[in-house]
Amino acid sequence: MNARGYGTSTDSTRPSPELIELVTKLRVEQARGCPEQHPVPADSPAVCAARQLILTSAH
Repeated sequence: MNARGYGTSTDSTRPSPELIELVTKLRVEQARGCPEQHPVPADSPAVCAARQLILTSAH
């Protein structure tokens, strides 16, 4: 682990590419504002489902 508590690139517990993609999409949405309060046309059902998956699996 590095100083920030994250694994290194050689860490075998590295997140899957799918998880990285979902987290990236969530960060983009957070930068735009809260999608639940301000829905935008770009929020496809797949993105909404991915967001819900992240929110429920993160806890």
